Amino acid sequence: MFLLATTGVTLAASLWACTFLSFNQDNLSVEPSAVPANPDGNGRDNNNVWVPPVARPLMTGVPGGLSIEALTNGRDDYGGLKNISGLAVGADGELVIANRSEGKLFKISALGEITHVAGKGGRVDDGDGTDAQQSGLLDPSWILVDGSGAIYVSTLGKIRRIDGSGMISTVAGGSSRGFAGDGESSEHALFRGNSGMAIDGEGNLFVADRGNARVRRIGVDGIVSTIAGDGRFRSDGDNLQATEASLNSPVDVAIGPGGEIYVSEFDGHRVRKIDVNGVISTIAGTGTAGWSGDGGLAINSHLNSPRSVEVDRAGRLYISDWGNKVIRVVDLDGTIQLVAGHGSNSTTQDGIRALRAKLDPVVDFALSDAGTMYFAQQLTGLIHVLREGPDDDLYDRCDGELASITTAPSVTDGVVVEVAGKTEDGFYGDNGLVQKAGFVSPESLAIGSAGVLYVADTGNHRIRAIDKDGVIRTIAGTGEPGFSGDGGAALSSQLAEPTALAIGASENIIFYDSANLRVRRIDECGDIHTIAGTGQPGDSGDKGPAIKAKFRDVSSIVLDSRGGVYLADPASNKVRYIDSNGNIDSVAGTGVPASGPDGGKAETTPLDGPSGLALGKDGVLYIAEARSGRIRFVSPDGNMGTLVGIVSKMEDVADDTVPLHNALSDPFSLAVDEDDNIYIAELTGGRVVSIDADGLTRFVVGSDYENRSLDVSLVEIKLLAPLSIALDLSGSMFVLDSGGGIWSIGNGNSVPNTNKER
Repeated sequence: MFLLATTGVTLAASLWACTFLSFNQDNLSVEPSAVPANPDGNGRDNNNVWVPPVARPLMTGVPGGLSIEALTNGRDDYGGLKNISGLAVGADGELVIANRSEGKLFKISALGEITHVAGKGGRVDDGDGTDAQQSGLLDPSWILVDGSGAIYVSTLGKIRRIDGSGMISTVAGGSSRGFAGDGESSEHALFRGNSGMAIDGEGNLFVADRGNARVRRIGVDGIVSTIAGDGRFRSDGDNLQATEASLNSPVDVAIGPGGEIYVSEFDGHRVRKIDVNGVISTIAGTGTAGWSGDGGLAINSHLNSPRSVEVDRAGRLYISDWGNKVIRVVDLDGTIQLVAGHGSNSTTQDGIRALRAKLDPVVDFALSDAGTMYFAQQLTGLIHVLREGPDDDLYDRCDGELASITTAPSVTDGVVVEVAGKTEDGFYGDNGLVQKAGFVSPESLAIGSAGVLYVADTGNHRIRAIDKDGVIRTIAGTGEPGFSGDGGAALSSQLAEPTALAIGASENIIFYDSANLRVRRIDECGDIHTIAGTGQPGDSGDKGPAIKAKFRDVSSIVLDSRGGVYLADPASNKVRYIDSNGNIDSVAGTGVPASGPDGGKAETTPLDGPSGLALGKDGVLYIAEARSGRIRFVSPDGNMGTLVGIVSKMEDVADDTVPLHNALSDPFSLAVDEDDNIYIAELTGGRVVSIDADGLTRFVVGSDYENRSLDVSLVEIKLLAPLSIALDLSGSMFVLDSGGGIWSIGNGNSVPNTNKER
């Protein structure tokens, strides 16, 4: 299918002039525009071209964001829509699709509404002069829409037309299939097989007559002629007149801005070009099926059964490389590049980079004039959109960019909000509100610089993210436990019980893949890599490459500004550090399970179960020593100390504070805000406490009360063993408890008054 503006010329009694449409991709609204100027005499306005993103495009959903299956909503009259065979952009931005197996055509509006246009089903090709919905369409495939809204569809041996009133007629072809009618009017012509179509700027219709190995022209005067192919099924005759050349299964045609005609040879594995003088040449493909050539000249590349072809108004040629399951583009300099497909990620979620997507064979695509490409995948019931991604450094580094997710749900000062609270075991809720999502034993959370909340869904073997609208999605892990995927897309990787999380620059995610005994990284491009660990248990490898080190456990990860990574290994009673060069060493703890004295060097001081880590703004490393109930710290000069007031009984220090008595109850997770207030999650204490810069201690949230209601003061909220705490840039605190609850607590910069109820 090819959509092309014309200058208003008519063919026979039909309106063949095509108006361009301006489609607003951001809100899926449609803005009809006037027929453009005709500066080059071919009905095209070259001032508004679709610039191909090449390696940059993002995939988004169809209007309404749904698959064809979802749009049908189980209705019987829309059954079997998986067999999409043709696609066109019609008037008012509507998508017109052909369902070959059902013998029907449908429209999808810009709002995602689907309607039946033509075809009653069955193996007949009849109904001329009647309502198109009651007509028979025999294997409808390729579609063309003109500026009047009329739809042209090729059936097994005919070209049919549905006018604006919904009436159907035959433009060319007959009840029998064969080759006849050249030099005669179109009603006497015979075609063999389904045919791709295009209209030039003068209103002439071009048809790829696959079964006759020819390209034929139906002129504005209604006379049919052959313009390429001698009827022999082979690919030869370059630099001869096209009528003297041979074509091997021509399946589609497209018209370039200068009037040149492009022909895809499905079995010839080439795309040919017929210039305005009628001379044919090869523009892409060597004639041998295969995959090669991206970045080089298209004529030296290998294609595998090219099917649909389109040309944008700047003259770039797009090819559905059907056998290779990709879309490629031949640029103005003759080089070929990949546009979409050939990735390892099978997700079809909104915003995925096109080169990350694993496509099924692309049966057809259509270019809108405002910069959108729609394409249909074989036997999937899916239509997707390609739009250009942002032009920035991240995009260039990643060869494209995942859809951005910005801020997590915000809360006001002193208010507790249960962000997620599903405690039932299971995995569900992706792409929906997090309140309705299911987790299995999540163990850690972290907040990115943009406020996105990341959760290690440990029992589901996934890393998940919660966006600004509270929508959750998986960003790493297939859900099948195992170890795989390094160097590829994190979504296609296997994880095994991920636990500790930390977020670094450019939203790099560092996490401990606990059952795999490895530290892994998800980079800004969405790829996953192992940065530490051999997969064998132990605590060896210090003063060498981290990738050769061994771990017993990692319960907390903290990243510094130098690109380094701190790891708390409570089973080994050590805190270790991976520098920016990838080397590892112990910075605190000796491996002996004991709470050593203050004042000495941290690497020679024993620790008793270091479980939580946090970095203060002056470079102090805080360590939660779970078994001793102490909070230790390592000063910038490497000496060990104990935070004041933790192990002894404290007196009340203010009316709105609550004293801590004796040791903390299993301090497990730490966070430090920009004012150096320290927040401590007590695992068995079921609460979060804080220590300010003056050493004053308060309860922040949680108590021994059996109460998970929000209609109580913060200290009466029941937290089921808080496992992980994190602060966003505004100071809001997020707490993950072992009951699967994620809580957001006010603004951590001004610790809530715990004596006041909401």
